[in-house]
Amino acid sequence: MTSDDQALTCTAYIGLGSNLGDRLGNLSKALYEIAGFEQTTVQAVSHAYESEPAYLSEQPNFLNAVCQICTVLEPEQLLGCLLGIEDRMGRVRTCANDPRVIDLDLLVFGECELSTERLTLPHPGITQRDFVVTPLLEIAPTLVLPGGVQLRRTDGLIGRCISDAGPIPGPHPTRGSQ
Repeated sequence: MTSDDQALTCTAYIGLGSNLGDRLGNLSKALYEIAGFEQTTVQAVSHAYESEPAYLSEQPNFLNAVCQICTVLEPEQLLGCLLGIEDRMGRVRTCANDPRVIDLDLLVFGECELSTERLTLPHPGITQRDFVVTPLLEIAPTLVLPGGVQLRRTDGLIGRCISDAGPIPGPHPTRGSQ
């Protein structure tokens, strides 16, 4: 990014999850693709966390993580790019909360508060989902959500994190590195 682009950038947080196939490899591949978005840099990546399925318990456990990016893309453009990764990686959408190769959620986009047919920001349910709260606080411990909500480790009640599965392999920063 040039210095002119940096003046127009926005910090965003993306949730990543996988419970089919090579889960860690799926997270790594998705991060690699995110890092390739036009005028976007990955600034931080949490560890992967093994978590219980949140809504349909009869499926494999997930690996979940969160990455922080800096981008010039608009929220709807970024969502389109994330959905494109899901499609290329073979995500099949049969019903909500089914097992998936990859799940990418735009969690927070700067101070943007938005509700459209395709996108709600901040992502609904952030504060109730341990599989989001735990990795998000790892890389952004002082993050205040748009609307003034301060996350706390005790917030996440759904999709409990079972263990820290360690860093996600790949050419990207980890654990809050800038």
